[in-house]
Amino acid sequence: MNILDEIAIFEESYYQEVEDLLSNTGIICAWIGVYKLIQQQIIRTKTLDYEANTDPLTGLLNRRSFNQMANIHEKSEENSYLMLDIDYFKQINDTYGHSAGDSVLTQVAQCIRQCLRKEDRVARWGGEEFLIEINNCNIDTARIIAEKIRVLIENCHFNVGKHILHITVSIGIANVSAKNQNPDEVINLADKSLYQAKHLGRNRVVSADELAQ
Repeated sequence: MNILDEIAIFEESYYQEVEDLLSNTGIICAWIGVYKLIQQQIIRTKTLDYEANTDPLTGLLNRRSFNQMANIHEKSEENSYLMLDIDYFKQINDTYGHSAGDSVLTQVAQCIRQCLRKEDRVARWGGEEFLIEINNCNIDTARIIAEKIRVLIENCHFNVGKHILHITVSIGIANVSAKNQNPDEVINLADKSLYQAKHLGRNRVVSADELAQ
């Protein structure tokens, strides 16, 4: 670690702390103090970075962070996007309260994680919606994964206080391919597919290629 480089990124208040250490202690003690200040700054920076990029409720990526990363992929990759929405979520909030809704969101996030690989990404997109990016995945494989997520959630018992809830989700799928390389457009297609799944009765998976039929 280059201590001078680390000190260079400190906030102004840290310079005063270093100066005080050098004035009031021996050089060895001062350098120990400087090292501790550096460690504190590193921890603070990591904490701020985590908070800026993470949804505080579910621990997933937030929309801002996901958008920043969505445009970073190899042109040869065939990535698939899944837009997932919890069915009748408003009824959960209205019947059991917002704390119950928060609990359901957290548990759904855990179910989604169970079905993904480390290289895949999932974000809380907003409200009760989640966006999933599956790397190097064609539309047929994405449909299999989406069904796995849907069935897992449908069969899960969600503990909410004294109540056990059974919920379902609707999922729309679209994929990045040679024909369509724009992640924003693909995400929009996944969103349209999601609304089609809801229109058809919810608790189902619809892919973008079905929209053209």
